[in-house]
Amino acid sequence: METHDTPPAAAAAEPFGPDSKVADVIEAHPEALEVLLGMGFDGLKNPVARKTVARFCSIAQAAQLHAIPIERVMGALRQATGLEPRTAEASKPAHDDDAIPELEGDVRVLGLVPCPLRGTLTDRFDAFATHLGATKGVRVGWWLGGETGGSVDVHAWLDGVMRAGEHERVADVVFGVGSDLFFDEHQYGGLPAGAGFGKFPHPFEKRKDLGMFEDPRGLLALQYVVGFTFTVRQNRLPSGCMPRTWADLAMPELEGLIGIPSLDLPTVPDLMAAIEAHIGPDRFAQFAANIRVAMHPAQAAPRTQIDSVPPVMIIPREFARGAQTGGAFEVIPDDGMMGIGGYVGVRAGAPAAAAEIARFLFSDVYLAPLWEHGMLFPNSPHIKARIPRRLVARPWPTPGPLGCDTGHEAETRRRMALVQPEHRS
Repeated sequence: METHDTPPAAAAAEPFGPDSKVADVIEAHPEALEVLLGMGFDGLKNPVARKTVARFCSIAQAAQLHAIPIERVMGALRQATGLEPRTAEASKPAHDDDAIPELEGDVRVLGLVPCPLRGTLTDRFDAFATHLGATKGVRVGWWLGGETGGSVDVHAWLDGVMRAGEHERVADVVFGVGSDLFFDEHQYGGLPAGAGFGKFPHPFEKRKDLGMFEDPRGLLALQYVVGFTFTVRQNRLPSGCMPRTWADLAMPELEGLIGIPSLDLPTVPDLMAAIEAHIGPDRFAQFAANIRVAMHPAQAAPRTQIDSVPPVMIIPREFARGAQTGGAFEVIPDDGMMGIGGYVGVRAGAPAAAAEIARFLFSDVYLAPLWEHGMLFPNSPHIKARIPRRLVARPWPTPGPLGCDTGHEAETRRRMALVQPEHRS
């Protein structure tokens, strides 16, 4: 049998390029997944994202979303697949824990806040931390990031802590939206006993109409809910095709006409799982095939008139304001607004001052801007937010002994393996 010391010329041709879809590259070269995760593409940890967004997002688009030079991404992928000799520089992760300083203080806080409100919420937390230091001598080491770019930094930082086994560096108080922050087996969900979340230390008044989003274990406290609707440019839809419910987004007539929020947003994996659970696996398969593109909500706001914005765009409610401009209008689905919760967790064994920080995070001073400036739904009965009568909640994930999801979540991931949407440009 003839053997080759070097690959045949035909096999040496590059099998993928910047325009190749992320899912195609991972399917053909499974080792590429580890490379992309190492470079900070943390959304790919979630099977929902790999089976939906990654199938129409190109390598170039993903690199742009994460602000990583495409040359660096392609170089690392070529080396991982044996197309180029491996070098130490190209395999260096693009995101590391340098983005988040070492949290030094009597109590440590790590949080993600809604991007449009980052300045307001950061200023209020800074004032509180300064007051705590001045009146009680408690030094607070903290870092708050916006959800879009900050989620990449937080996941990379936590992943580095876990890989190094330095559990003592874990923050005492953690908050943000998206269950990956709390349930990912590589991060908090996988911490050994005694280093994970404990019972929430501060009782507070809750809204009864948001009860379906509460943690049944009592470990995470619901801070707010992000509501999702969709906007429609009816003049760009097929005649007689007007979606009114989430199930309507699975109409075959909408093939290639739907956009979803950017993969950078930590709400997207939960949003996709919530939609799948709500409309069922068969309809979800068609819905996934109907998706054309993922865009940051700011790029896809209704006021935008560019043709690259799909006729139907799933969008957080706060970005759907002013929907009559730009030729779009908002549809609040007849079966309810889709809701994704933001949570606060306090580490077991955290210093007593962590309870004071938790109390502030649920104060009206901190929560009021969520509704007043962001149209998010704070979990406080004192803030007169107009909560819709119908809200759709994702079934609560159930972490196993190592943080791996079981029960409904495992079933959702099994179903997602069956979804094979067509590739979109």
